[in-house]
Amino acid sequence: MSRWTNIRDRLVRRALEWLGVDYDDLVQAVSPNPAPVSPDPAPAPAGAESPAVVSGGSRAPARWDECTLASCWGGTNASKRMMNVLSPKMMESTFRDYVGWMLGQGADTAHVFLINKGDGEHSGYSPGGAGIGPGPGEPNQTVVQLMNGRIDYLLAHGLAVVVWLISDNSSDWAAALAKNASTCLRWIADDGLLGAASTVVLGLEMDEYWSSSEAKAVAAATRKVYSGKIGTHHTGGKATFASLGDLLFYQVDPCRTAAQIAADTKSALKYGRPVNFFELDQGPNAVLAQAALDAGAFGVGNCAPGVKVRAPASPAATQPAPVAVPSGIAPAALDWRFGGFDGSKAAEDAGCRILSASHSAKGVTFKFSGSFWGATPADPRMRSFAVYESGGRWIGGFWEWGSPDRTYRGYENIADKYKGWDPAAWNAAKRRAFCICSKDGKKRTNIVEA
Repeated sequence: MSRWTNIRDRLVRRALEWLGVDYDDLVQAVSPNPAPVSPDPAPAPAGAESPAVVSGGSRAPARWDECTLASCWGGTNASKRMMNVLSPKMMESTFRDYVGWMLGQGADTAHVFLINKGDGEHSGYSPGGAGIGPGPGEPNQTVVQLMNGRIDYLLAHGLAVVVWLISDNSSDWAAALAKNASTCLRWIADDGLLGAASTVVLGLEMDEYWSSSEAKAVAAATRKVYSGKIGTHHTGGKATFASLGDLLFYQVDPCRTAAQIAADTKSALKYGRPVNFFELDQGPNAVLAQAALDAGAFGVGNCAPGVKVRAPASPAATQPAPVAVPSGIAPAALDWRFGGFDGSKAAEDAGCRILSASHSAKGVTFKFSGSFWGATPADPRMRSFAVYESGGRWIGGFWEWGSPDRTYRGYENIADKYKGWDPAAWNAAKRRAFCICSKDGKKRTNIVEA
């Protein structure tokens, strides 16, 4: 599919939506080899943390933890808003000036709003032109193309892109987004606007305008179309919806000292999520940004020249190290409890490799290398194994047969509780890993997290 969504397919999808038919479920039902539920079925680049949904643009997104330094506000009282660079109200010359300004501050990342009714200069825009949702807020392809073109420009100039769905000061648009979350997020993904995103943040100061149920609806709809890391953001010092995301974007009121910012960072890390200390002043501030990074934040939104990311660029030094599933781990260390087949005695075969595994809500896309023990399309001999992290243990088992040409495997058997699988636990997990085992259980691939 091209970046600019095929008009015929969009009209068919739109008609089915009005009739109450789920387009993706219909495709899955009629296709013998269903494609991944993503704007582009191509597998993501290799790497445990790489977003699995990649569409639009020619460059792969940076890893979420490489999005470390951003400078999002400038001018008196933060009058210049770099997060609004996707606005069609911003002249092209101003957009390019702002990109140059960000680079001059030492930024490696641009944070951009898709929907912004009233937050700062050039506000009053969305992929629908104005508003969001069925009716006047449906995608406007002229605006969409401008947004995608500017995202391409950011990437071409060395800036990773973090997409924020909506700003604050947009309460009625935020309500419309939450009410029509599934439809709106599908439109946004279909138009390629998440394809270059290293992270998607649900909203700025979410606790100002969304109830718990509304925030959950937007989070669920986002995860359905985007398999990278999800972020949450709140008003100063809060983390109300942190559990809905993988990353916590944090802010405090201005006029804090470096020592206070360091203490604030450590407090934010207690929520159990990697922290981006997104807003710690009204403009670039090297001293405060450095204090946050040194205290364990993986990124900041107020960088300035001279700020350096310390190694490691994550809160690992201040939190217990996460359970890892590296290639070569003994299968006996995993809990193979589902699927009626014990994979613990399989030996890793260096000649059969999973090059990448990209998880989505309905299945996983593999990229393989090797012979796979005689497996053929006519006689599949590959057992697909999956595990998920729960309470410090990796639990899972066999769930599906496969062959080297069947690079997508759906989760229908897990959903059907095949031989003990728990779909609720699987869907709730934050980390998942996969391997392929021979039919006789004697050999397996490496184990890859997705």
